[in-house]
Amino acid sequence: MLEAQLTALKKFTRDMAADYLCRSKRTLEKWQERNFGPPFYRDGRHTYYPLDDLIAWREAQMKRRGGGQ
Repeated sequence: MLEAQLTALKKFTRDMAADYLCRSKRTLEKWQERNFGPPFYRDGRHTYYPLDDLIAWREAQMKRRGGGQ
């Protein structure tokens, strides 16, 4: 059920992305400053993370760290 709700969304706010990645909002801000982390885009003063890119980035990180299947 949760997965279906997530896929209904096309983009996550920074707060939502931080929750999804189990990281703090500040960590995502720091990553953004360092050109690291999942792809994002800005709309005015708001930062958004496309859901497909967020999922792909998370899976790539898990595989890189040996946590992937």
